[in-house]
Amino acid sequence: MKKIVSLAVLLAFGFGMSSCKKCVKCTINDTERGVLTEEFCDKGHSYRSTLSVYERQGWDCQEQ
Repeated sequence: MKKIVSLAVLLAFGFGMSSCKKCVKCTINDTERGVLTEEFCDKGHSYRSTLSVYERQGWDCQEQ
């Protein structure tokens, strides 16, 4: 019985952590417009995809 409860707690914790909303602040130094700043908040796959797009385009992103 303890194994079942422990497994359930671990699964709930893992599921809960994967769905947490994260916020990121990204900056880039544009030669024409100066320093640009963008912020976004998302979770899961959408978060990772958006972060990847910013980083591929040369933005420096820091979690808040």
